[in-house]
Amino acid sequence: MGRNCTPPLRFKQLSEVEKNQSVEVGSPIVLKCEISDPAAQVCWYKNGTELSPKKELNIQSDGNLRKLILPSAKLSDTGHYMCGNQDDAISFKVDVQGDFYDSITFIKVCIISPSQSQMELCQQTSERMVLSCEISRPNASVCWYRDGLEVEENDNLILEVDGVYRRLIIPETTVNDSAEYVCDTTDDSVTFFVNIAGASLNC
Repeated sequence: MGRNCTPPLRFKQLSEVEKNQSVEVGSPIVLKCEISDPAAQVCWYKNGTELSPKKELNIQSDGNLRKLILPSAKLSDTGHYMCGNQDDAISFKVDVQGDFYDSITFIKVCIISPSQSQMELCQQTSERMVLSCEISRPNASVCWYRDGLEVEENDNLILEVDGVYRRLIIPETTVNDSAEYVCDTTDDSVTFFVNIAGASLNC
């Protein structure tokens, strides 16, 4: 009986433009190649390290087509990429252009702490109230809102910036400070439901 041998995988040749890409920070990177066997398994590598799908890196397989997509390029995405298996491989060179500040503009600002998106806080009048958020970038801006309206500093409300921490401070609360407060980075937010109880009431 003859042996059923599967022919080795082969990649369709690409042009130099397709293999050498130069993109601006924030633009998508799309690397694509065509293989001879639609059922074949291939791996993607960057600078020799195998890549896995994640939120900011999409690996697609559609028939004979294989794609690697980075929706928003960062300076750190510059490098040598390869798609292949034990039979054959094809290489790409990616150059992301822009300065450091352009790059960080496109990095989402997340709230690290508190981890919950909503929190309830109850305390007595005349106490100091501190609402605090830890964010993922120390130079990022946040907005604070009270019942849907952006708040501004005044004699009884302090907005504090301390590295990666953003705080809303009311030095001496009254029952009128009961409200819904939101710390918002545009990309992420956390809501504090604050109830200030009078001296004769318990939280």
